[in-house]
Amino acid sequence: MVESSGGEMIRKARKIQDYAIVVLLLVIVVFFAQLYLPVTFLMKAEQVSRVESAVTMRVSGYKLRDCEVVKGSPVGWYVIGGEPIETSFEFVDDLTPDSSKPKSLFERQSFGLWKWEGLPEFADEVRLTIKHTCGSETKTRIVGTWPIER
Repeated sequence: MVESSGGEMIRKARKIQDYAIVVLLLVIVVFFAQLYLPVTFLMKAEQVSRVESAVTMRVSGYKLRDCEVVKGSPVGWYVIGGEPIETSFEFVDDLTPDSSKPKSLFERQSFGLWKWEGLPEFADEVRLTIKHTCGSETKTRIVGTWPIER
């Protein structure tokens, strides 16, 4: 009886050890995911209008991390022949453009209307660069590179 009790204790100890390893691996995965996951993911844009030298797009996507937008950091770009050129940009329907949307892993959310101005007629694409502070780290990210419909 002592043997089976000792053997059972060893099996329980191994089972606890296996669970501890799984938990440790999960902690490591979550830690590295927070370091390397982008702030947003699968961003898409639908062109709403093209009027003279401006294009407006409705942007949506998934926000994976709770990071704060660095005030004044969004910069608009248009692209001609693969060369990005800085241009005027605004979040059209956002009363708080320097604020951050809440995290939404499982539901695509709207990031509103984005407008690029000062585009030449032959601009091919638009994009945005934006800085986010994630903990103590600040990251600059390119969002988009969406074709402009003529």
